[in-house]
Amino acid sequence: MRMYYPKCVAVVFCLMCTLNVLAVKSDYNYAGALSTVSISPYAYDNSSQIFIISKSDDTVTDPEISISGKVNRAGIIKLEINRVSVCDTKIVQGGTFSLNGMLLPGRNDVNLYFTDSFGMVTRKTFNYVFLQSYDMVVDKLYYGNNGNLIDGHRVYNSIGAALQAAVPGTVIFVKNGSYNERVIVSGKDISIIGQDSLKTKIFYSVASKDTNSMTERNCMKINASADNFSLENLTVENSYEYKNGSGEQADAVCVLADRAVFSNVRFVSLQDTLLADSLSSSVIARQYFYKCFITGNVDFIYGRGRSYFHDCDRVGRYTPYKKDGCFTAPRTDISSRYGFVFSNCRFTVENGITDGSYRLGRPWGADAAMAVVNCYMGPCVVNTAYSDMSGNLYKNARFCEYRSFGRGAAINSDRPQIPEYTISEYTAENVFADGIKNKFDFEERMDKMYIDSSEPVTTHQTTTVSAVTTSSHTITTTGAPETTYEEVKKVIYGDVNNNSNVDITDLTILSQYLLQDVSFDQNQLYAADVTGDGDVNLGDLAHLKQYIMKENIILGPDMYPKVQGDRKALQKPQEFS
Repeated sequence: MRMYYPKCVAVVFCLMCTLNVLAVKSDYNYAGALSTVSISPYAYDNSSQIFIISKSDDTVTDPEISISGKVNRAGIIKLEINRVSVCDTKIVQGGTFSLNGMLLPGRNDVNLYFTDSFGMVTRKTFNYVFLQSYDMVVDKLYYGNNGNLIDGHRVYNSIGAALQAAVPGTVIFVKNGSYNERVIVSGKDISIIGQDSLKTKIFYSVASKDTNSMTERNCMKINASADNFSLENLTVENSYEYKNGSGEQADAVCVLADRAVFSNVRFVSLQDTLLADSLSSSVIARQYFYKCFITGNVDFIYGRGRSYFHDCDRVGRYTPYKKDGCFTAPRTDISSRYGFVFSNCRFTVENGITDGSYRLGRPWGADAAMAVVNCYMGPCVVNTAYSDMSGNLYKNARFCEYRSFGRGAAINSDRPQIPEYTISEYTAENVFADGIKNKFDFEERMDKMYIDSSEPVTTHQTTTVSAVTTSSHTITTTGAPETTYEEVKKVIYGDVNNNSNVDITDLTILSQYLLQDVSFDQNQLYAADVTGDGDVNLGDLAHLKQYIMKENIILGPDMYPKVQGDRKALQKPQEFS
């Protein structure tokens, strides 16, 4: 999956470029700790903004996506695909943009960066999945019998019905819609992927008043038996409505499983939104959260799980009943070196909440552990950042920070800092491996799970792409030596990299040629002319894309009765007859 830096790459056509967690609970102030607050790399205080007008769904079955929007200031809008800059253009105040891109199979990391005239950078991030391989479909609008085979997939009208039929390794694709059901996952190696995080929603109303069990007051429960579970590109919401703002715990998700992964999931509730936990203090459950949105107002991430949050948004919700809150309440056992780790996350609140009214955390257990690394702190974060809970003192807990930035960041005696020389220990790989024999490779399984294994996926170097023009490149032989049959006999139409496969890598290279970033020899020109009209142009690019998408078309001159163009020096070899 490469959740930090995906292995997959993309060619984008810009149509409008227009700690060591301290084992000792005191004495954090030793050499190597930071003495000043870090400078913010991004503008998260609503000064410069990117507004998305429309976009493709997060999960697509066609590799082409589109994103359009506008900005509130003049500046430069830049598009990155899998950490490669592919478009960089000026835009006027209030100007709009429209970008199209092509994804490779599996997960693609997409980011927009807007730099205004003051040099402030605003970032919008997206988690796109080009879904090639899945087993079941859940469709709210399906009214047939559950389990019917349609277009090669079993179809169900509820997530619960699909889970009942699922076996280890099953991938369940949930189409856009609102699903009013409580979802319980018990099987191993189950994956649920929604069509879009904003348009695919699981919701259910249940609260502590309805049950005496802390693990049953939730919209979704992932049992301890559901190891290797993954959830992606959808919303899970406990729709219970507060009555008075206190004592009304209503979880969106309870996860007890080990090796669970959540990507671009929206967790929505008010009190106790996300329980990241384990069966007991002697059991370690590892959970990875990537680009997730988690919102609530009271201890809305809590539990004793060993949980790593990367590039996530944590947003305090406004209610008329309660205008302050606490982001976390970890309950880490003393035997575990790590508890909650937040890396490159953002701590913010909704409008209506005053500055300095939110705490980063409080210790649900005496040995609670939480590390906050390279995170943005909105003005909502109180200067002391932490508070006591149930007789547990925050100064005795294992709370620490590293390079926090933003108006809510501070360094003082109440906010211990991670030493520079131990910060390398705070990678997800290290956190998940510490003291545990069985490996949690949260990347490997998801790198492959959405990809059609019958087709090879080639990893290749990415070239920066600026824009596609409408110029064409005619296959010409003027002044060139005559090309013989021996030189072209191994050419396959569409195989411009000459590896005997026609796949999306060839599409990438062809687009680079049209942008004049690479050059082709005569054999490559012959292979690239998939329309057989004697030119290599955008028509060939579109035709090759259709072929790769398994549309019923032919590559090469045989798509026409006659070859249009001069091929006197590049005669068609016999293999293509």
